[in-house]
Amino acid sequence: MPGRRKERMISFRLSEEEYVRFKEICLAFGGKTMSEMTRGMLVQWLETGLSDPMALENRIRAVESRVADIIRQLDLVELEHHTSKRESVSNSM
Repeated sequence: MPGRRKERMISFRLSEEEYVRFKEICLAFGGKTMSEMTRGMLVQWLETGLSDPMALENRIRAVESRVADIIRQLDLVELEHHTSKRESVSNSM
């Protein structure tokens, strides 16, 4: 599909929590814009074919699992950051 003019647009709404999480994922994957990331995921999904619902369901589960892993990793980084901040404050007293 490269080189084809893009004339159509899709729009959808997210909750605030979904938006924040998706934004974090986009940043974790190289800082792509949310639009670029969403389009890339959709194009990849379309190119893999929609004829086998089970294959699609398995891919969705795999993506959900990867997203959950990324969120857990982000939570750990945030926890480590706060812990090290607390330790440095305690050590300076």
